[in-house]
Amino acid sequence: MMGKSVLIHRFSFLTLFVFASFLSASESDTVSSIPLPQQASATAPPDDSLMELDMVVVTATRTGRKLSETPSSVSVITAEDIAASPAKNIDDIMQQKSGVQMVRSVGLGEGVPSDLVMRAIPGCLAGTRTLVLVDGIPTNASGTPFLILNIVPMDAIKSVEIVRGPYSCLYGANAFSGVVNIITKDGSGVPVASVNLESAWPFTVMDRDLRRKMKLTDAIHGSGAETYWNGSGTLSGESGRLSYLLSGGLRRIGNYMLTDSALVREGDSTYHKSGENFGYKDVRLFGKAGLRVNDRLSFELDSRFFASALGFGRTEYLPPPETTDVNINGTSFLVGPKAAIVLSDNASLHLGGYYRTLIGQYWNEDPVHATGLFVPTFWKSRSSELQGDAELYLKFKTLALNHELTSGIDIMRNGIRFGAKVNSNTDTTINNSNAIDAHISNEAAYLQDEISILDRIRIVPGARVDNHSTAGLMFSPKIGASWQIVKPLRIRSSAGRAFRAPTLSELYMPDLSAGSSFIMRANPNLKPERIGAVDGGIDFTPIDNMRLTVGAFNNDMKDLVDKKIDVPATQALSWKPIVVTQENISYAYSRGLEFEGEFAPVTALKFNLSFAQQVSQNEHA
Repeated sequence: MMGKSVLIHRFSFLTLFVFASFLSASESDTVSSIPLPQQASATAPPDDSLMELDMVVVTATRTGRKLSETPSSVSVITAEDIAASPAKNIDDIMQQKSGVQMVRSVGLGEGVPSDLVMRAIPGCLAGTRTLVLVDGIPTNASGTPFLILNIVPMDAIKSVEIVRGPYSCLYGANAFSGVVNIITKDGSGVPVASVNLESAWPFTVMDRDLRRKMKLTDAIHGSGAETYWNGSGTLSGESGRLSYLLSGGLRRIGNYMLTDSALVREGDSTYHKSGENFGYKDVRLFGKAGLRVNDRLSFELDSRFFASALGFGRTEYLPPPETTDVNINGTSFLVGPKAAIVLSDNASLHLGGYYRTLIGQYWNEDPVHATGLFVPTFWKSRSSELQGDAELYLKFKTLALNHELTSGIDIMRNGIRFGAKVNSNTDTTINNSNAIDAHISNEAAYLQDEISILDRIRIVPGARVDNHSTAGLMFSPKIGASWQIVKPLRIRSSAGRAFRAPTLSELYMPDLSAGSSFIMRANPNLKPERIGAVDGGIDFTPIDNMRLTVGAFNNDMKDLVDKKIDVPATQALSWKPIVVTQENISYAYSRGLEFEGEFAPVTALKFNLSFAQQVSQNEHA
């Protein structure tokens, strides 16, 4: 008999977002005649009283295509959307789009597990199933568990493209539920600098004064250290053939829960943990430089730095004065060069790659099994990832068919060292902990043909073959088609398969305590996840400044990784934690309906409406 457990039942989610965005006549976004891979996509609105909603997107096909020509389900968040929104994180804006949901426990804190749910496909314990790109470069590394969406300051973001549905046919292992591409601005024109400073300090004072009923002098005292602060700056411009963009920011909050204590749930019991050491801070630096040698050769260099520190309160079992902070620190650095070569009027070659290193550090407490006593502990991991890729674009015609062929290869190498867990006072290993070195490699080739028939019918077949060191040889086909029945009305559909390879953290990470009663444990026997999907939709554009989309989807998943909880039958005198690990389940599905509407009656006003009804379910053998 099959057992069933409902994971998500998001019956009806409706958002109505109305904003005014006053556009600057001096700011324009153009698509280069020599496009770099994953180049900024959104075109500027026409210089009149209406806003054009049929923008150019690149993520769904890796080539510049109008939104109305893309057979997949795609949504775009423009620079005007971002400027008009009060959101401080890009994921807050993404949730306005149909079928997209962000799951997180706090608004800040990159060390807090969070997940981007696409089409009711939830994330897993130590990984994410949505591929997140910044200018075409993945942010979710192959070996590490956490998703970092806000690695680039919002001041540097030009647009965000959201492609729903599995996309291993072009992007490989992590594009299981969809792809998000965060596209940054390009430097242009005379040098322009901007500085942004913001704080919630007055509201923190009000919270302490009104809700906590403190005296005003007491409410002011200490509020500066507890409240949210954000400072960021951007410098961009161009000089001759060289363009540049530099952006950076510092965010911090002394108490990200804005409370005197945190409610902790352990099984059926709950208790309040002191609010001490629940601070968060991060530093984000982003640089981008472009060099146009001539009309046929361009170069670009991207670089990013991210560092964060997050407090998880104080240790619970260490006796005073040994009680210490529970902290997670993370550091990430990336550099990625790109080159675009125009071979002819109908052919171009893109070359690129990146190197990234990530360091994670964790301070906590753990029991010494022989004694049952707790000691302060320190654990560190370091990951390095190197990838190179080449992509060839050809445009040609056969009989009455217009072809645009995209082919490419990429090679990835990822290594991670999980350090031994040590006593942070004595630097000696505990519980026979050992360092673990693990590696992932992948070689892939893909091919896609965009076939246009009489400018009304577009068929896009594609496939990719991955030779993945943990998943094996994987074949990921996909086909999409669209038909422009009449100018305002278009129907589209797509179907394909994709996979997700288990991360190195899921496979090999040493036992890691989460709080005082839980241990997260890896499973080296995990198999790759597989998904087969089909979707379809109708796009209706009665006028240039109005767009309505309705669609449906169905995803069937095999070997989905789900958490497994092992609760000790008895609690002996020695410490016996609850062990949380992962296992493959036989079958899961998600299906649903989606609707999006956009209407921009004038340039300064735009209405967004989104609705999704979706359900997902696991079935255990």
